[in-house]
Amino acid sequence: MAEEQGHRTILEVAADFASQRLDEFVAENLDISRSQAQKLIKTGRILIEGQPSRPKDTVKEGQEIWLYSDALPSGPTFRPAPLDLSIVYEDEDLMVLNKAAGVVVHPGAGTGDQTTLIEGIVHYLNLGQKGAVTLPGESLRPGIVHRLDKDTSGVMVVAKNSTALASLASQFKEKTNLREYVALVDGFMTEEAIEVQSYLYRDPRHRTRYKSLAVEDYKALDEENRQGYKYAKSNFFRRRSYGRRFSLVQVRLDTGRTHQIRVHSKLLRMPILGDDTYGQKLQFPPDFPGVAKKAIAGIKRQMLHAKKLGFTHPRTGKKLGFEVPLPEDFKQVVAELESIMR
Repeated sequence: MAEEQGHRTILEVAADFASQRLDEFVAENLDISRSQAQKLIKTGRILIEGQPSRPKDTVKEGQEIWLYSDALPSGPTFRPAPLDLSIVYEDEDLMVLNKAAGVVVHPGAGTGDQTTLIEGIVHYLNLGQKGAVTLPGESLRPGIVHRLDKDTSGVMVVAKNSTALASLASQFKEKTNLREYVALVDGFMTEEAIEVQSYLYRDPRHRTRYKSLAVEDYKALDEENRQGYKYAKSNFFRRRSYGRRFSLVQVRLDTGRTHQIRVHSKLLRMPILGDDTYGQKLQFPPDFPGVAKKAIAGIKRQMLHAKKLGFTHPRTGKKLGFEVPLPEDFKQVVAELESIMR
């Protein structure tokens, strides 16, 4: 959570960033390169709780990272604006929405003038209000409990107050909630169920990508070399297979790391169809039906959909569960593939 104090901004280290190197933490939170972060740290523009630090120093949960004003990039701004929202549920504490593919969740590097989901939500909440609505959390990510990638569709929850935000964030951290996805993958899943465990880390050559390290390889690392790795666990279940070439899978998350399903799908050698970052060149069997081939070749975004979300209501303690249908573009591709099964 960021807080402005005079000529500096204080950024509090959340649990997900604990044990990360300072330069990695700064790069990820300011959307700058790691070398830029190292330069700012070395010149004293970024401190850990007011003390000079080194890029390799690790941050701890709850620590305050001081960012002096001239260290902050002239980054994105928060501008509430109208957006077509698909609201599944709403009360005084939270909102559950069905996010469309192509919509970015919150402002960040590269967002440009596109209205993000949270900007649309704040605009919606401000309608009919005498004063501006203030959601809890960081200035560019108010109310955000979890995120979906821009081209991932599906169900999300947003907190309206600090109590709800703390409760929901704790459930995501403690893995007491339910997150279930549907994905169309480029590969034949030979087993009915596969559990994937690994440690994810940012690709040093491509900051927007993540890579996977096997659990045994992570354990072999010295303690001082384990910074920046995050444990991730996904459970894949085969639901349909098409021509022993493509598969419709259900994925249940035990953790919720950035790009987790996309990286784990690639690790299983069945990347998500339409994923330009982790995908592979399409190759069809000689006898693959032309109609289905055309449908797959025409995919414009990654075929990943957050179908189910379950959690305990922060105020009532009631167990809530939500399920949203596949969007039309996803359904059309599946329908063409289903024709192969007849």
